[in-house]
Amino acid sequence: MNTTSSVRNLIRYLKTVNWKLLIFLVLILNVKLIFKVIALILVYVIQADFRPGFKLNNSRLPLFYPAMIAIAVFNWIISKSYNDTNKNLLLITGIFFWIACMLIVHQLKYFVETTTVNILHNTLKVFFVLNAILSVATIFGIIVETGSINPYRFQGNYQKYFINTGDYIKGISFDTSITNAAINVFGIYYFLFERNFKLVFLCMTVLLLSASNLSIFILFTLLLLVFIFKSDKAQKSVIAICFFMLVVFFGRISPQNNQYVSEIFKGPGKSLNGTVNVLSGLSLQQTPDILLNVEEKKEKIALNYLDKMSEIINDRIRKQEHNEIAAVSLERPRPVIPTDDIHSRPFQRINDTNELRSKLLSYIKNEHIAPRPVNSGPGKLLAAKQIIYFLKQHPDKIISGNGTGNFSSKLAMRATSLGFAGGYPKEFAYTHPDFKENHLAVYLSFFSDQAKLHSVLNSPNSVYFQLIGEYGLAGILSFIFLYIWFFLRHRNDSGFVFPMLLILLFYFSFDYWFEQLSIVPIFELLIFINRKKYALEGE
Repeated sequence: MNTTSSVRNLIRYLKTVNWKLLIFLVLILNVKLIFKVIALILVYVIQADFRPGFKLNNSRLPLFYPAMIAIAVFNWIISKSYNDTNKNLLLITGIFFWIACMLIVHQLKYFVETTTVNILHNTLKVFFVLNAILSVATIFGIIVETGSINPYRFQGNYQKYFINTGDYIKGISFDTSITNAAINVFGIYYFLFERNFKLVFLCMTVLLLSASNLSIFILFTLLLLVFIFKSDKAQKSVIAICFFMLVVFFGRISPQNNQYVSEIFKGPGKSLNGTVNVLSGLSLQQTPDILLNVEEKKEKIALNYLDKMSEIINDRIRKQEHNEIAAVSLERPRPVIPTDDIHSRPFQRINDTNELRSKLLSYIKNEHIAPRPVNSGPGKLLAAKQIIYFLKQHPDKIISGNGTGNFSSKLAMRATSLGFAGGYPKEFAYTHPDFKENHLAVYLSFFSDQAKLHSVLNSPNSVYFQLIGEYGLAGILSFIFLYIWFFLRHRNDSGFVFPMLLILLFYFSFDYWFEQLSIVPIFELLIFINRKKYALEGE
């Protein structure tokens, strides 16, 4: 009877979900661009509304998106590159992403305007539950594969998981784990504000599984401020439990994350093997042969031989020590359960050169890109210095920037046709010299190096770098007055909008999120829902 009743309740609940909105969210957040395109086509076929309601005063949607298109076209005109097919395709692709942002925010607004608040809440609940199910299923699969109940401490299989375990928890978007973490940071605050504490803990669990240090730092700061300035007794209790979950995760489940962050800030320093290849920034033993001259190849062979001999000698010493201990223990033999030697090769990280890494190294060599000093601090800081220096050297670029896809954006990364930022036709590949000498060089220097340097702190990706580098002062001012102010101007007194905006602004420091078409739609949807809820309550 209880089972039948539960099924009936579930069916009744699912009838209160806006399935068109749910499917739209699932498709639009998918990492594959084709799914985003399908989502837009389907939604505009199902509800063909093309009235965005742009106005100079009290605009229905932020004017930021059409402003960015206008700046992009302006830069194209003054560059006078009308006959360059590759540059024209770059511009068209860049405009496509801004139009996609515009079409998405229009449909999200339309869904909110035509759906009751209760159904919107229920749809979000189902979305976050589905995301949690996929995330938990992923970690369960890793547990089965490794045979370890805590893969965050499992060092076998050449440390495939261990500190990298969270990278595999991609959730419903199948994007990076940072995207999954960011979505759940928004979810935690939204459900905390809506007092749905079960969903708070569910989102918190997924966030911890993703092991995103950046997102955890953002959440910790936010919850601390909310705990101090704006929360009641029940919310404070929930926040305290979230803090306890953080302590348990970093203290017992994945303590190595703290060491990882400190290593990123220190930089790799000098190779333990001494000699470092100038082209790749790697030790000779880690550098592919195609990047070595004859003398370096000989030295690499010698170093590998010495390492092999050292390994053999150490193995003999361990066996001898084991035999001596066994001899002493003959008088009192004890049953010994054999355990894995964590010093053996399967428990050590492999600095192998995979296909992408080989491609990046070959590109560095073929394009004669000067490597950046990876031991001089985070790549993000180096990228910021490059923008400042670039604008000093080219004051004419301060007003409208260097042009779409010409300095710092996912589009610029994609247009290299190297495949690390999405597909792009090789016959139309284009890399602007200013991008190649600055932010691309930073990316290649760190991400062609050892895996522990593949961090958002070393990536030049940032919305702010994109705006100032490619759209200049006009882009920054448009962002402030046509996007940030749009949401602040329409905020209510609930105290929900400002913290959500702070979360988004912080994330904008670490990736090209407008081009990702992932966390920005989630942010915009949650703000629209909150605005509608409190507008109805005020009537």
